[in-house]
Amino acid sequence: MKITELQKKIFPDIREYAQTPLLNVFISECNLSCIHCPVAESLGTGKKVMLNTLLENIGREFEKDTELPDVVVISGGEPLMFFETAILCSALLSMGKKVYLKTNGTGDLRNIPAEVIKLVYFKLISSGEAGEFFFENLAVLSPDDVLVFKIFSTEDMDFAFRLLVNLDMNAVKFRFIFRLMDGIFSQDQIEESFRLHFDKNQLLRPEYDTLI
Repeated sequence: MKITELQKKIFPDIREYAQTPLLNVFISECNLSCIHCPVAESLGTGKKVMLNTLLENIGREFEKDTELPDVVVISGGEPLMFFETAILCSALLSMGKKVYLKTNGTGDLRNIPAEVIKLVYFKLISSGEAGEFFFENLAVLSPDDVLVFKIFSTEDMDFAFRLLVNLDMNAVKFRFIFRLMDGIFSQDQIEESFRLHFDKNQLLRPEYDTLI
């Protein structure tokens, strides 16, 4: 698999560690070309690393920094482009690490261990990749997992809610995060959208958080 160097990074979307640097394995390849990609400059810059070497390097990072939380975040790019990602997740779990996987959801999550906490970024209109998704993934998401919507525009909001109202919320186990980008929307506007789409039609609301 191709990665850049291991880095320590803060992930606001991981609410449990929102202010804490975590060890990040950054996969430098991606199958999408999102317009607002925050890591576009880093894509394609990684070097191929053997899995055993990567695990040794991860172990050394924790030995060097004893205050580092026992957490590894695998992000990209798109980690599911590589079959080794599932093996890496299993190995990290065996090392006693808590593992987060950030993905665009276009690949198959069914091979990823259930213990891995998955943050799945559903692509909306402003991304330029709207609707690119492997919908079977929704069935494997657990209560610890999160479906993330990055809202850049009114069109993004409408697209997200069209998806939500077509889901059976009685069957949905995962949580939702609305990431409000560029200060376009407020918490009150999100709540108004829920009243319009869910309360008015007597639909069961999903559990959700917002990030600004």
